[in-house]
This record gives sequence, C-alpha cells and structure tokens, in this order.
Amino acid sequence: MKTITVLLIIIGFNFYSLQTSVTQKTDSEIICNYIKDSLMNYRPLTIESKGTVPWLKTYMSKSYACALDYDGSGNMSYALLLKGSTNKKLFLFCFSINDTIVKYCKIDSFNIANIKNPEVELSVYPKGIWESFDKEVQVKYDGILVENLYESLSFAYYFKNGKFIKFLFD
Repeated sequence: MKTITVLLIIIGFNFYSLQTSVTQKTDSEIICNYIKDSLMNYRPLTIESKGTVPWLKTYMSKSYACALDYDGSGNMSYALLLKGSTNKKLFLFCFSINDTIVKYCKIDSFNIANIKNPEVELSVYPKGIWESFDKEVQVKYDGILVENLYESLSFAYYFKNGKFIKFLFD
C-alpha cells in the first residue's frame, strides 16, 4: 500500500511539473506572437535565443522581463521592455493572459543612450510599505522595480485604481 501511495505522489508531482512548464511555454509563445503580430512599432531588444525557444524566456534570464501578479487577480502577468521603431527609446509594457486572450498596458518609456546595452533591469518589488525620503505608501500587490543602471535611478510601479503609479526611490 505504501508503495502505491509513493508511486501516485511521484506521478502526481511529475504531472504538475510537466503542466507548469507547458503553461509557461504557452504564455511565452502567446506574448511573443502577439507582439510580432499586433504591436508592429515595438520589438524585443536584440538578444541571442537558442533554438526555437521564445525570446521571452531569455528576456527573463537577462532581467528585461519579470512575472508577477500585479493586481491580485491570481493570474500571472509579464512586465517587459521593448524598443520602439526608432531604437531611441525603451518602453515598459505589462501583458496579462487569460486563456489565449492578451491584454496589455504601456506603462512608461525611457530615453536610452545605447539600445544594444540598455543598462535597465526589471524585477518584482514586494508588496508592503514603500518608503522614500518624503513619501510612504502602502502597496497591496507586488510591483515592478525598474533599475536604470546608467542613470543610477531606481523606481517602481504599483497598480491602484485601474492604473500603474510610479514611485521614485531616493
């Protein structure tokens, strides 16, 4: 009986692992295809992507994207940087996927000196009390941290009342 229970747990874990990797791959493919087909004026930064792996996975490893639940819906969303058609600006977008329906929001843009090495990184900034020199705000859900290494600036965006709000750190 113990052998059967252990076997069922192992099979269940393998099924969950397989299901999780398929979901992440599907999200990557959906977002990559959506940008290519529907956002003609925006493109991913030039990165090396091996094989047929969608570039979003490489983006995540280089801190050009992060995954978070910014509004408490329980659905994973993706914040990512895209370059504009003139190659002089970076744009911060947030993409949400519900089944295969994509919703996106252009959050902000940044002038960049060197588009090939933008020196901007994204990560998840945890919910809680965010503080700066003259401001304190209670943030209900995780936010998007943007670190502009070139200008030594850090700021984050949190979602409140249907929009993203910028919070500048000291």
